[in-house]
Amino acid sequence: MDAKGVIAQAEEMIENALWESLETENWEQELAGYQKATELLTSLKGLSGAIELERKRVLSYCLMRIDEALVKLEREEGAIRRAEESLELAIQSGDKVQIARSKLALGIRLLNEGKLPAAESHFGDIITEGQDSEDEDMKQVVGWAFLVRANILKGKSLYDQALYIAETAAGLLAGIKNYAGLAQTYSLIAKLQMDLGNPGASEDASEASEAYAKKAKELRQ
Repeated sequence: MDAKGVIAQAEEMIENALWESLETENWEQELAGYQKATELLTSLKGLSGAIELERKRVLSYCLMRIDEALVKLEREEGAIRRAEESLELAIQSGDKVQIARSKLALGIRLLNEGKLPAAESHFGDIITEGQDSEDEDMKQVVGWAFLVRANILKGKSLYDQALYIAETAAGLLAGIKNYAGLAQTYSLIAKLQMDLGNPGASEDASEASEAYAKKAKELRQ
């Protein structure tokens, strides 16, 4: 198999590990899948030009997913550094979507460490640079960035503002049929509606969240 085929195989392994973990919740198995993909990508030597940029893009994505799996396994130590490494590779690859994904991941890690201004700078970059994009993958990252911002506003008890931002996220994610993102967004909307004293709307949002979660697993999107 040539280098291009190996890189495509590694990316497929990453996607399979991600979606299978949503069904099994076996984070160790998920991590093992990403590590195998990393081995494939790092086994490629002496590449240059566009194919090397593609390898770095997929390796950046893989490292991002490894960090997610480690955090789910409560192995948070080094999470910020891992996210920074993913972003460095993404920047080297020149891929705008992967740069945005890695900025989102790093922003979340910084947020978890209480470094809100640094985190917000990454979320702001994503929204500013990506909100007018017609690329569906970029729209997905922007939608998730809005979702994180809505969570931040909820944490500040700014429920009306959080709901507005969450609904903005829902609109973006619905437009590209990102059901996994919609499941998370409507779960947050359900909590916000309850915070605002709207139990009926909260129940509707909870039902929507469950329906989207089921669709996400079935359709892998």
